[in-house]
Amino acid sequence: MRPVFLLLVAGGLVGCKAPVEAPQTLDELCGFLFAHLDDEDPEALQASVENLDGWMTANFDQTLGGYAINDITPEAAEPLGKTADDLEGITGAAVGAESVNTVGDVTEALVWEKQEELYPETYLEFERTLVEGTYDCFNAQTCDWLVTDNSMTASYALGLTVSSEFLAQYRWVTLEDGRTVSIYRTWMTADPEINFDFLDVKDQFYLGVNIPLEDGHTLRLLASWIVAEIGDTDIPEDFALNLVINTLSSSSEELDVWIGDNL
Repeated sequence: MRPVFLLLVAGGLVGCKAPVEAPQTLDELCGFLFAHLDDEDPEALQASVENLDGWMTANFDQTLGGYAINDITPEAAEPLGKTADDLEGITGAAVGAESVNTVGDVTEALVWEKQEELYPETYLEFERTLVEGTYDCFNAQTCDWLVTDNSMTASYALGLTVSSEFLAQYRWVTLEDGRTVSIYRTWMTADPEINFDFLDVKDQFYLGVNIPLEDGHTLRLLASWIVAEIGDTDIPEDFALNLVINTLSSSSEELDVWIGDNL
């Protein structure tokens, strides 16, 4: 998934730049984009987003009901302070969506400080602290990066509440055709606190990609991986996938409603 393959030219060229071999399938693309979000050189991201754009344009309907994706590899998680043991039992799913709003508006909503007002039925508390960049600079696309430290308490069905801390990285990437996309990823930075003793959510990772369409709308990919157990038993994969898919789909709908009322 991750290697960039060298182009071998007869006679050999020392010091020439290796071309990017970006993945072609959705599951590989999700893992690749998550792993390469903070690459100094955006070439791998550009090639991967272009492949993702083509794949989703051809297969968009398949993603609406959710799409199982490959695990995050230890190589991708290691720079985030994770180990192979942390990833044991991980389950991932991706959902496609189309927003009637622009990439700029979608991204501005995603980085907004008061996420508890964007998702009032989910977040009981939400606190966001800037680590790198500024909101004004990032929303104006005059700087490429925004990094935030986040603390939240969320409420779910059956009275479940989860308190967690996570880091979020947001990045603008310009494609060869001039379109600018936003990509972001999040991961937990501490063990979450859960009010049900039998449920253990060990970790969660998130990826989002927002691609502008010709009509000004936004093609969205939302992906999440979760590591969780009920008691000493891994949560059945189908149950975990459906939980992730439903959460991703509803969050996209809520975001559009908020943008329509506030931006």
